[in-house]
Amino acid sequence: MGTPDYMAPEQARGDKVDARADIYAAGAILYRAVTGKKPFEGRDPMATLTAVLTEEPPRPSELNPAVPLSLELVIQKAMAKNPAERFQTMAELDAALAPFDEQAPLLDLEAGAVGADRRAAATAKTVLAPVGRDPCRARAWMKRLAP
Repeated sequence: MGTPDYMAPEQARGDKVDARADIYAAGAILYRAVTGKKPFEGRDPMATLTAVLTEEPPRPSELNPAVPLSLELVIQKAMAKNPAERFQTMAELDAALAPFDEQAPLLDLEAGAVGADRRAAATAKTVLAPVGRDPCRARAWMKRLAP
């Protein structure tokens, strides 16, 4: 059945699931890795499932300001409520996390980038230099979690 904390919405509804439910779960695990919190924390499993179905989790950068927008967008896409809006394969998710690999160079971008500049930074194959705890090692964390 699955763990409610990391369960994809379609799985929580009892719909037919495919590999994209695992992509959602990987996104939820990544969310916890970079924020220190589960995406949804209910009083009990049913409350958690209700939140999975009806709410959006707080943005990762709200919980950890060191999370770059580009990584936040990868997490949000992996955790999209609609499976068609998620990465369609683990290979796609892996490719999106590649810029955050331990081997990727860290580059400083303007901290005050907003609007179009911030959107451009999110789509660039660039790793932002973090402040404090380093969320830019997300791909390495995911590799350690994989069997």
